[in-house]
Amino acid sequence: MWLKRLANLAEKQRDLLDELLAQPLETVRAYTLAQQFGSSYEIDDPGTAEE
Repeated sequence: MWLKRLANLAEKQRDLLDELLAQPLETVRAYTLAQQFGSSYEIDDPGTAEE
């Protein structure tokens, strides 16, 4: 589940992920950082990426 894209998760998996993300786990921190890093590849304007 940690390795799947959010868009590819089933509803039950999203519910479980939401529960896990509410926990103070280092895995949650790593997942959040990975999601933030991955979103930088979706930016169309290079000037925005530098911000």
